[in-house]
Amino acid sequence: MAEHFPNELWLMAIDYAPKSAVMNLSLTNRRLCHLSRPHLFAQFDFHPYACDGADGNIKIPTQRVVNRALKRLKFWASDVIAPLVRVCKISPFDPDGRKLSATDNPHVLLGPFFDIITSFTNLRALFVDKVHLTQTGVLNLCLLPKLHTLHIEEYRLAPGQVVHFDSSKLQSLTHLRIHNDSWTTETDHSAWISLLCAEKIRTLELTLNPPELLNIDLPSFPHAQTIAVGLKLFAAPQNIRILSKFPAVQVLSIQDAERPYGEWVGPGSRLPLDFKWPGLLCRYSGPFQTMNDILSIPTVTHLSLNKRSLHPPDFFQELQHGTPRNIASLSLPFKYFNNGLFDDLCGAFPALTRVQLTIANAESFTGLNWDEFHDWKAPFFLETLVTSLPARIEQLSIHWNMDFESVLDVLPPFRKLGDALLEKHRALNALWLGMYGFTVRARKSPDGQITAEEMLIREDEPHSVVLRIRREFNSSWDALDPHV
Repeated sequence: MAEHFPNELWLMAIDYAPKSAVMNLSLTNRRLCHLSRPHLFAQFDFHPYACDGADGNIKIPTQRVVNRALKRLKFWASDVIAPLVRVCKISPFDPDGRKLSATDNPHVLLGPFFDIITSFTNLRALFVDKVHLTQTGVLNLCLLPKLHTLHIEEYRLAPGQVVHFDSSKLQSLTHLRIHNDSWTTETDHSAWISLLCAEKIRTLELTLNPPELLNIDLPSFPHAQTIAVGLKLFAAPQNIRILSKFPAVQVLSIQDAERPYGEWVGPGSRLPLDFKWPGLLCRYSGPFQTMNDILSIPTVTHLSLNKRSLHPPDFFQELQHGTPRNIASLSLPFKYFNNGLFDDLCGAFPALTRVQLTIANAESFTGLNWDEFHDWKAPFFLETLVTSLPARIEQLSIHWNMDFESVLDVLPPFRKLGDALLEKHRALNALWLGMYGFTVRARKSPDGQITAEEMLIREDEPHSVVLRIRREFNSSWDALDPHV
């Protein structure tokens, strides 16, 4: 029967089929094997060790597990399978009750992986999390002819190794992300930047410290359109001059640019008078102090402020440039929020259709009993939104940030509220409500049909699960915006 269907139809079916079904198809139908096999081996996930806590001490499983992993690595690096790999993810494995031990040879799996990575000649994207980099690893990355995306979430140099970046280049790379927190302090961004072909870079995400800002030799990136720069504690606001290196940037995120109390480091709280923002900027996420500068740019349509929490009167008082007519999307952290402020926001931003709020004040919940979570009631202003939400709002997200991570016994009654909001307001097509312990999401199709899902995070679920759920919901929220 397979010969009666064109390959295009089979490929569409394979795209939507679960992996187990594709595996069965590959094993039972020789004619379709060449169509199904690339889907089975498009992504390779490898876990070279476990990391013990924030200190990054490496633990290795039993020799039996190591031998099995080496055999698996050899299979994926074979001439038949390796060319099919398009995406590779390297991260520590979850111990999950496994027997682990310290070792004198912590790279018994990582070393062989870096040795064979050049076999993945069609590798497009590599995602690295908490991995020790070696000289061989860095050099072999530069030998991957089609690698266009490299994300590094925390790394260290392998103990006892000095990694020379030399004159090698990541010839095809267009997207680079390097993010570090407490796991490592060894980042040398200038070394990574020396590997880049600046004219090819489209997306660049870096976390820069003040000493690097003074010493880094940053070339111009003429075609970079998305930039995320974590400027940790500005030595002075004029350090933002590095943005002149990205003349074509359209999406800009500046993070960690403030002290906890919102004070910029250095003389004064404003930017240099001769500083000019990139002229093509459309989306901006950054500190509250830059808001008026951003609102003066006519091309900006999306604004997100990353201050810890704003008092609404302070926010509106800071609006000094008249009416920002192009802002369609706002993401704001408020100390509190009530339904009257929706009217104020829509009055200040006449093109506003998308609102994402983070609220810091738990007292906005009425009848809340912290000892008996089944007494949760919806905040009064949410109930009034059913009748008072401005008619042009299309997407609405509200989250509450608590000073502690609370886990609920039951979901608050937000599903019913969400349905009522979507039914009442014709323009509203997406709603997302939540906090640490729960999340509720609802959508409305063009024909008016409402679909909703809710998630109650169980008390025994680890923090990593909570973060994964948040990431998944964040991705779905971003996907609603056609311009992301």
